[in-house]
Amino acid sequence: MVNILNRGQETMAREILSMRALMAAESGAERALNLLFLGAGVCGGDLSNPPNSFAPLANMNPWNMVAAGMTGCEINVSCGLTVIDSNNDGIDENFYTLHSQAGCGPAADRAYRIVEVQAR
Repeated sequence: MVNILNRGQETMAREILSMRALMAAESGAERALNLLFLGAGVCGGDLSNPPNSFAPLANMNPWNMVAAGMTGCEINVSCGLTVIDSNNDGIDENFYTLHSQAGCGPAADRAYRIVEVQAR
């Protein structure tokens, strides 16, 4: 009976770490979009030039969260950019692809999540 209770507690702890990692990855993507669209972030990746398509987002990496419930989470965001005239009006538009990877928890039970966001 004790083994069943211990396994249940371990499972619950891992689920919480998993949720924290997902929330951290989503927060990283949101912060990166905010930096890009307000002009404070620089996207150095070139999606038309593999394998150098993605580069770490300037002014952000790594981001160690200190908000309540998110301590111990580290976020790394990489960015890729392509510039195209999507509607043939003669005006080029920036299309961003962001990869936000977050890890939360102690080294032995660390949970990782990746969120990809595309925006223009």
